[in-house]
Amino acid sequence: MKGAIENSSPADTPQRQRRYNCRVLMTSDAVGGIWRYAIDLARGFAPYSIEVHLALMGPPPDATQRKEAAALPHLVLHESSFRLEWMEAPWEDVDAAADWLMKLDAQIRPDVVHLNHYSYGTLPWRSPVVMVAHSCIYSWWSAVYGHEPPAHYGEYHRRVTAGLSGAGALVAPSRSMADAIVRFYKPKIPVRVIPNGTTPTGGPVETQSREKIVTIGRLWDKAKNIALLQRVAPRLPWPVVAVGDQSLEDGAKKTDEEEGSMIYTGRLDPDRVSGLLASSAIYAHPALYEPFGLSVLEAAQAGCALVLSRIGSLVENWRYAALFVRTDDGGKSLEEALLALSGSPELLSFYQYKAKERATKFSISKTAFSYWKVYTSLWEKA
Repeated sequence: MKGAIENSSPADTPQRQRRYNCRVLMTSDAVGGIWRYAIDLARGFAPYSIEVHLALMGPPPDATQRKEAAALPHLVLHESSFRLEWMEAPWEDVDAAADWLMKLDAQIRPDVVHLNHYSYGTLPWRSPVVMVAHSCIYSWWSAVYGHEPPAHYGEYHRRVTAGLSGAGALVAPSRSMADAIVRFYKPKIPVRVIPNGTTPTGGPVETQSREKIVTIGRLWDKAKNIALLQRVAPRLPWPVVAVGDQSLEDGAKKTDEEEGSMIYTGRLDPDRVSGLLASSAIYAHPALYEPFGLSVLEAAQAGCALVLSRIGSLVENWRYAALFVRTDDGGKSLEEALLALSGSPELLSFYQYKAKERATKFSISKTAFSYWKVYTSLWEKA
């Protein structure tokens, strides 16, 4: 079991003069999309005079993530290294993290608690609780393996179900994810849908030529289905660049010499990701499971044409604005779609335009406003 570590920003106290109209205590981690979501949402909250206290668990943030957090004057980062609830044998750490969160609750006295992890919905919070269902083991397992997880995940199911029952409001980033929560856990209150949003960072363009294909994500995650892209890459006319950690533990970086037609960059900072996307023609995402897809949104904002797997959330968000492919045909339809776009400037330009146009629906200002409405609705009921 690991514990809390010293905050990277000074902890707030009830005695400290209050500079903001609202305080939010939000749980997060630095592993993947939840970090991006939390930072973007904190940035979007700036017009509402909201101070965000980010309670961070799991592996520590890297230098770039710390820099991102430090750049937001209304965000206070509280760090710990407790294992996350989806990791192996996490429950001793989860229970210890609960004690830590209760101490933060007493110290910060938030106006609302925003949970991005399920287990902590059962805690005796002083303020209304919003819980966001970003993903879950049961829906992930069902999508990746075609059936529910083994019996030893029963404790996870029990904890998620109990946590959901403690929330005053439940949110999911897509209707597909909301339906999965209802299917597997049967919460007592409806699940609202608030799509994620983000703002392009506008990093420098990596190269003048856009003749490349890119994919971004946790490459170690079977749900991202990078193996399918690896299979077809040698038969494509353009290089395929894969951005992200190769393993959960150390983010090991590979090079194109190691994997032939695939170029692995490791994790990149947001400005470099933005620059890479702006210099790429196509974004490929043959995922088996994707509750929303922030990387897809970032690629569309940068003007990439989208080649996506035909799964619920991606069709929900990008219908008529992307080419959709099967993932059960050994890569045949993925290869055909990538060849079609790379071989036709007119088709490529059409889908680049459609993706960028659709991306305007997912602004961080809309997302932040939707959450502000949820917060205020809970205060009115309190």
